Amino acid sequence: MEEDIAKSAVTLSGILVSLFPVMIGGLLAIGGALTGTLLTYFLSERSKRKAMKREKLEQLLCAANRTEHWLDEYKNTKLGVYEKDIGSSPIAEVKYLNELYLNELDTEVINFSLVAAEYTSLIAACHFEKQKAGVIPSNFIDEYTPIIKKLTRATSLLVEKAGKVARDI
Repeated sequence: MEEDIAKSAVTLSGILVSLFPVMIGGLLAIGGALTGTLLTYFLSERSKRKAMKREKLEQLLCAANRTEHWLDEYKNTKLGVYEKDIGSSPIAEVKYLNELYLNELDTEVINFSLVAAEYTSLIAACHFEKQKAGVIPSNFIDEYTPIIKKLTRATSLLVEKAGKVARDI
């Protein structure tokens, strides 16, 4: 009986020894599959984040372009070139997109926003003077020219920095 137990132990240990490479191979296959899946997932997520950032960058630049157009419309409606409802300024969208997705553009967006506010303030003051006196103030062009140059420069700096950010994505 002791011999039977000894033979069984030798047979069992022989089976386990012969299965050991199979178990190691199975563990390596499972590990490789999990690693490959995780790597694919992380690379896919990274790619999606980059695509979303590019999309948000494009949306920010479109909103900046709409802001410039809105400012021109604001000037034309306030100074009596024509009457129409122009809605609200898209500058808030520029700020939101910057804050949520593109902090790299903080300086340029703040500058753009400040110049847009200065532009709006000038037009509002001229509108007030026009309402009071019945004509556009004679110094309007002298005050408008430097602000429109600042707006153009602020837009150029924003677009230039956005281009750098896009290339770095």
